[in-house]
Amino acid sequence: MPPKTDYQDPVASEEPKKKGRGRPKKNPDAEVKGKKAPAKKGGGDWKGHLAKTFAAGKKKNPKYKYSEAMKDAAKTYKGKK
Repeated sequence: MPPKTDYQDPVASEEPKKKGRGRPKKNPDAEVKGKKAPAKKGGGDWKGHLAKTFAAGKKKNPKYKYSEAMKDAAKTYKGKK
């Protein structure tokens, strides 16, 4: 047995740290002094057009890929420019 001393190893005596998520990060677009976050605009027309294009292509060809639908939808999309 090692001799007893009054010295305590500071690393060994520390309590294990709790693993938590900490404070949630603030959203820069969130409310600032009573103001609401700006509404996101656009995107709905393109997504709808892409979904319709993909559904139509899938009916014709069961192996039709989403990447192909994106290329085909880009050719026929007439959105805000």
